[in-house]
Amino acid sequence: PPACTFLRRSGTRSSAAIQNTIAIALALNGEALVVRFFPNSAGSPATSQYGQQGRCRGGNMIEVPPASFQTTPYGEVDSVALERLRANFDTTRLLQLVGRLDACLAELGGINDMRDELLRLHAMALTVIEGVVPTVPTENVSIWEAAESVRLDLETLSSWIRIAQMTIAPLGDLVPGHER
Repeated sequence: PPACTFLRRSGTRSSAAIQNTIAIALALNGEALVVRFFPNSAGSPATSQYGQQGRCRGGNMIEVPPASFQTTPYGEVDSVALERLRANFDTTRLLQLVGRLDACLAELGGINDMRDELLRLHAMALTVIEGVVPTVPTENVSIWEAAESVRLDLETLSSWIRIAQMTIAPLGDLVPGHER
């Protein structure tokens, strides 16, 4: 069999017509090689992916299965995951996260107030635990009340974080198989 056999050339265009991709498949010593060129990307090098898609059989054309990923303006993504997200993912949920974060931080008095409360609690702990001279006013202040207040604020923030993680997680499923 020949050392190199031309398998297939195909051109695809994304639905947004952003990028034209040309794929050329070759068999080199029996191993399939798919090379993708991005002719509309200035200075963009060709990339290649090696796989076991086909074997060279005496110079015959070998059909290479379609890629399990798609090229987007933000990188390659898993085709199945993308279709699932297109059918079920509401991108406005990401904007809602921003609104919820703003509301959460406003409820806490802002991130600077949280920071100040943690520093205040640290100063109180230094006095109570290590005997350092008090640097925080001691009138009507209880360390355990201050600690509970900070803990509740952190619980409010961590609740938002858990919701944000669940909302964003499906976007992480877009990782193409060859990147796993």
